[in-house]
Amino acid sequence: MPLVRTAVAPSRVYERFPLLRPEQAAGILCKAVIHRPARLAPPLGRLAQMVEALAPGLNRAVMSESYRLLPELEAAGGQPGAQTRLAPEALAIAALLHGVRG
Repeated sequence: MPLVRTAVAPSRVYERFPLLRPEQAAGILCKAVIHRPARLAPPLGRLAQMVEALAPGLNRAVMSESYRLLPELEAAGGQPGAQTRLAPEALAIAALLHGVRG
């Protein structure tokens, strides 16, 4: 399930990332309850799962790099004010991901 805007509201880090609105998330969950799909995953999640199966080292490298690019929230012990600054690489990832959600 993709991130929902309310779930990350305390952090400004995700402002530029393509997140679901609460109504969209509710719609996905309602469809899942009614139609009971075997799997509930966006296309990007399915791609990540396939990469993990075929090339786990590559998947770990990508996940590690994305973790490095996104600052820790102040509430979780991160630097004060760090959550308002994104590295240029993180902004590039946000731009690439725009419109990729399922």
